[in-house]
Amino acid sequence: MTLADFLNEQRADQVTVQHAVRYAVTRLADYLPPEDMVAELESAADATSVGGALSSLSWDGALLLDTDLMLLAWLWSDPDTQPLVREAVAGAKDRLPVVEVSVIAAVALYGMYLAVTKGKKKTTKKITHKPDGSWDVLEETEYYPSAGQLGELTKLFKQLPPPE
Repeated sequence: MTLADFLNEQRADQVTVQHAVRYAVTRLADYLPPEDMVAELESAADATSVGGALSSLSWDGALLLDTDLMLLAWLWSDPDTQPLVREAVAGAKDRLPVVEVSVIAAVALYGMYLAVTKGKKKTTKKITHKPDGSWDVLEETEYYPSAGQLGELTKLFKQLPPPE
């Protein structure tokens, strides 16, 4: 089943998707409050860029929805986090709280940060034989791509070193 199939089966609307992302990212971030998420983002990238990204997400509903769907797709693609998406969507349908757009934007941006820094598409390890007779392991990591305005937001975090 694809994420789209699941969202259709659940009859999830855009608000449900937004709140599902809020629940999932908050859980992934070990229930970090949104203001602490923003502080962490500002320490990882420059505060002006983070502020601009938050403003864009707060005022552009289509961009926020694209960001939310990208995050859910990233989580759905991993069998370990797919149950989290299922629970988050079910929870969002059961209890839709009234939340400020700025909180939803902060959580979406933090989720993107998690996706960019931990959302590896694939990691390739290759053993090579060096001229001195020793062996070495070369590791290459490929991350999921983003394009358009969504791609511009992810550029905030592309220059960060990968997480340990």
